[in-house]
Amino acid sequence: MTIREIEEKTGMTRANVRYYEREGLLSPVRGANNYRDYSEDDLAALKKIQLLRQLRVPVAEIVRLKNGEVSLDTVLASQSAELEREARELDGAARLCRALWEAHPTYDGLDAETWLNRSASETGQAWKSDDVLFVAPHPWRRWLANGLDYALMVLILFFFQMLVLRLPGSGESGLFVRWLRQAIITFFAGAAEALLLCTIGTTPGKWIFGLRVRQRDGGKLSFFQAGYRAAQRFVYGEGCLVPLVSLWRNWVSYKACVNEEVLPWDEGIAYSCTPHKRRPLLCFPMALLYIAGIFFISAQSILPVHQGLLTKEAFVENCETFARQHIDYYNNRYLDDDLIWRRMESSNTIIIDFSGESVLEDIPYELTLDADGHITAIHVEYESREDEGWIGDFSGTVSILHTAYVLASNRANAFSCLLGDDLWKGLDWMEDFTLTDGCVRVSHEIEYQGYEYLEAQGLLFRDDSRPSSEAPYFRWSLTLIRTENTL
Repeated sequence: MTIREIEEKTGMTRANVRYYEREGLLSPVRGANNYRDYSEDDLAALKKIQLLRQLRVPVAEIVRLKNGEVSLDTVLASQSAELEREARELDGAARLCRALWEAHPTYDGLDAETWLNRSASETGQAWKSDDVLFVAPHPWRRWLANGLDYALMVLILFFFQMLVLRLPGSGESGLFVRWLRQAIITFFAGAAEALLLCTIGTTPGKWIFGLRVRQRDGGKLSFFQAGYRAAQRFVYGEGCLVPLVSLWRNWVSYKACVNEEVLPWDEGIAYSCTPHKRRPLLCFPMALLYIAGIFFISAQSILPVHQGLLTKEAFVENCETFARQHIDYYNNRYLDDDLIWRRMESSNTIIIDFSGESVLEDIPYELTLDADGHITAIHVEYESREDEGWIGDFSGTVSILHTAYVLASNRANAFSCLLGDDLWKGLDWMEDFTLTDGCVRVSHEIEYQGYEYLEAQGLLFRDDSRPSSEAPYFRWSLTLIRTENTL
């Protein structure tokens, strides 16, 4: 059956049918033309819904009935008691209305307090009303609550990106990439909010700022309702995160909220606010924990995957993981069996490199292994008698070896990275030096002629003022040796 036939047989409007379908009470199939095809079971379900709604059974209870979460006897007993209570209230209100009419008072001369007391004595209940505004005219509370939920999602996704999936950090990116990154975070934040609203009924941000999002009958939103609400907020509230459009939509939404208008994504729901004096104070320790979490995840992501005594395979994985994640130049490269960095054949990326690292593509890491296959020393050396034009400082290679071997051998942790003394900081990499970092002795040697070092660029440039008889020469080496006091 088409929806038109359903309308004719039930007397319901199309909006009614769509609503019950969205609540999961109907399951029409899609035909070849993508139109809904309603079955006899769907028609029977709508007839049941009509009957139960005529008895004023809430839709949420009908959903529970359909899902087998409650029996029909239980629902009818509860609803019968509710209808009897409402009947008593209506009967008392009818008697009071007739008595008030027979007294013929004027509006200005109406003694409301006397009649309210009489109403309470006849009905046994104090006055109450459902005349409430289903909006929360607190734009800054709403904005801060959403910001807090968004920040928590950023932290969670940052954790998965850096520590679980080991994906590269954000780095520098274009406008579209930044927009896409924000859109992805917003998508996951909206999905998480929808899941929380349909299960526990709130989110961390809304709980702290005393905000409440419910259906107008007091029930929790369904996952679909909450998700659809998040999507509408993304479009109408955030302007799809498009620059300038987003600012404009935020301003329009702010003015509407101040004027106590229902925002587009709050249509049909009840959004209320019960401010708490103490809960917002939790924002300060949460902000500190957020910053600490970012620093901790960043420090933890630098640490090598394998620590302690390293085999060749473990060392290679350490190198490749750190390089791909933290150094843009290496994100499409790998170490081959000879421990030489190679570009992935499937990569079509064109890289214009100004770091000087390209000279290391044909230079292997020379490993020394003990009888058990563990690395005891690593040596990297580059020597050139050609006129290179310019030569970099090999900072990428140094960072990789420092992390993949030195930190791994010393079993470093995030706290030692954040709070410990970094012996490698402040070193002059244009001079020879030797140092001991934990259980690793580091020897660095550099020798060159015919080049001039420009500290601002961190590069060696050809010295055009050199005598023509002086041939250019460059040699650089780094040796890491594990000492006997292995941790």
